[in-house]
Amino acid sequence: MNQRGTMNTYDQPGMGSSNIDVTLVTDNMVGQVTNWSVTNDTDSDHRVISFDAAMATPRPELGITRYRTDKADWVKMTEYLVNNVGDIDEQTIDSHANSLVTLLKSAADSSIPRTKSTGHPPGRQAWWTPELTVFKKALERSRRLGQRSNEPEVYRAHRNKYLAEIRRAKMATWQALAGDLNVNPWSKAFRWAKRKGAPPNTVQGNLRRLDGSYTETVEETAELLLKAFVPDELDGETSDYHGPLDDRGEPPSVSEVKASVWRVKPNKAPGLDGLAAKIIRKAWPVIGPTQTKPYGTELRKSYFPISW
Repeated sequence: MNQRGTMNTYDQPGMGSSNIDVTLVTDNMVGQVTNWSVTNDTDSDHRVISFDAAMATPRPELGITRYRTDKADWVKMTEYLVNNVGDIDEQTIDSHANSLVTLLKSAADSSIPRTKSTGHPPGRQAWWTPELTVFKKALERSRRLGQRSNEPEVYRAHRNKYLAEIRRAKMATWQALAGDLNVNPWSKAFRWAKRKGAPPNTVQGNLRRLDGSYTETVEETAELLLKAFVPDELDGETSDYHGPLDDRGEPPSVSEVKASVWRVKPNKAPGLDGLAAKIIRKAWPVIGPTQTKPYGTELRKSYFPISW
């Protein structure tokens, strides 16, 4: 996909430039990849390659949601589900899964508060300051103007100011944290030190073999794990493609799916939709039958919903 007339994909002052970074696209995707370009937006010697790719199926939006289930109004959530469960679109597997997730998220939004933010913008550290924002913008502006290659001294001056301010901000934050001990012995510094003093997580170093003996070294443990999870291929055996599970018989029952849901710990970290197992459990009396329906179709067609 590389195009003539654009800036080289690699450039290092004093070392030259070239097009060593290549974008490869299959024949089926050639017509769906557009707006290929190269920009000098980073400090790396390798410049940024960007392009647009048309997707046949839109991907779900990414975003992390967390609900305070300890403060949930479960009665209100149940009422919302009862009033809206009939709106689930069961025409296709994807529409069924999407509308079910949408229903659960809407019910959760109406009855469960979300976790509060950390108090600073996402991706920003606690030591970030307004001055750092100014220096960062100046550095980015210098990069966009091409000063990294054309005026390296000017660019280095902006970069050094930015890095020096980072060091200063970190030191000031640390001094404030440590100095707080003189006023409040149970301050953040104490809590931080207490967590750091906790015993480190240990890694299982010995495992039991089938004969009852135990491994004694890391190498023996690794070898045992490899034999257990990556067994040697048997001579003469072949693998057959079985295709969709048409011969499974009856689709999973409501009780079978419920048992699977209940095997997940209630407060286990959820996915991007924020729907923890505890929320699914509380919603089960209402959504159980409709949540069970897609699984039989998924097994028969060997298809898994994109949103799941």
